[in-house]
Amino acid sequence: MWPRGDSRHDHAIISPTDSLQSFEYHSEIPNKLMPESLNRFQAWLAAEVMNLPQLAENVSWRCWGDASESHYAGVVTAESDSSLSAIFSLPKQTGHWFLTLSDGDADSLAKIMAHLDEYDASGEIHQSHVVRFDYAYLDQNGYVGVYLCTPIVSPLFKQLAAPMVFDSNTAHPTLVIFITESEYEVWKDRGSDGLLDHFDDVDKDLVSFGSN
Repeated sequence: MWPRGDSRHDHAIISPTDSLQSFEYHSEIPNKLMPESLNRFQAWLAAEVMNLPQLAENVSWRCWGDASESHYAGVVTAESDSSLSAIFSLPKQTGHWFLTLSDGDADSLAKIMAHLDEYDASGEIHQSHVVRFDYAYLDQNGYVGVYLCTPIVSPLFKQLAAPMVFDSNTAHPTLVIFITESEYEVWKDRGSDGLLDHFDDVDKDLVSFGSN
């Protein structure tokens, strides 16, 4: 049974058409050492994911933006299945901490995590929100955007569902679920509770990127 969302936060954010295409990727650090530019809060959040026993140790890092405004995402493969990756954003300070587990292309999904982190800086994102993206990789796989909810529904991330407090900053763990056009229409017509009922009815697969 999916936990019900807060319908007061039902809201759709439409990403500008070229936003992801122009979101420039500028570096990858392909080892388990954390980038030196991470602050203490980001490093602590990264360690929380890296310490999950279901994950391997081969974490890699992606960074988008520029020297003045960078947005990081981490990628760690699952211990039992190398086709699965835990992908997560790294907020610089209090905000949402975006998490997903998927067999989709890690670079493409990491870009979305980092882009959500950029949006979150505006203060417009909440759980129960939908964010639509005009992004070729999503379109090719039948998705139009993401739905944001509590990680309590994820076997991997449920132990990270509570707010994470460190150095007076608070990260609000938020699971990223990729949705199709038909699922978006359900959300638009019936709200968060209706979409979650639909997920229950169809036994929504949160991991397989080609399962829609």
